Amino acid sequence: MSTTKGLNSDVRHSNDEYITPTWSIRRFLEAYPIPTDVMLFDPCAARGELIATVKTVLPNKWLAAEINPNHAEALGTVTGLPPEVVCADFLKMPRPAAPDPSVITVSNPPYRYGLEFIDQALAFTKIVSYLLRINFLADGRDRAGVMGRLNPALFVLPNRPSFNGYGGDACEYAWFVFGDERIAGRWFELGQTPDVEIKTWNAAARKRYPNEDPKKRKAA
Repeated sequence: MSTTKGLNSDVRHSNDEYITPTWSIRRFLEAYPIPTDVMLFDPCAARGELIATVKTVLPNKWLAAEINPNHAEALGTVTGLPPEVVCADFLKMPRPAAPDPSVITVSNPPYRYGLEFIDQALAFTKIVSYLLRINFLADGRDRAGVMGRLNPALFVLPNRPSFNGYGGDACEYAWFVFGDERIAGRWFELGQTPDVEIKTWNAAARKRYPNEDPKKRKAA
């Protein structure tokens, strides 16, 4: 995902990104059945890491958008459909006349711009699934009002994710599903993830983000 600079920051920096833990995606897919005949869409796809994880479980075809043009080649390889990759700021993309019921959004958007990504995605697809902090439900008057109106379903992660491998941000996370009237307003607890699976992910993430090491930051 393209995201904020630092896990505890609300300042968005151009083309920054953190990768969604693979185990958090798998737990969601175990609990939320996505039909295999629909197209999936990631509006902040980075190099396609989330897409690659989903493809190990589901055979669906993908659409993708990514703000960083340097990721176009890698993203096209992952999706298998380079023409279906759009290198652009999703929030500035022209909206279609109506949301497409044959496409489902699955993504991990920048938290600071969560409302904008929800609103924009619902203009493109009928169902939107986003990984967000649970306190997004009432984090500010605007968000609380929108959440009450949209009435999302929540798939709660019992394990706190770390996006850089060095620890989390002391927040609980859930997959928010908007637009699925069958489960609107309900919440579900996802399965526990084995420690070894989480540790394996964290070790790989630390190699990707060595500059996020708190010891190095403190020394600097």
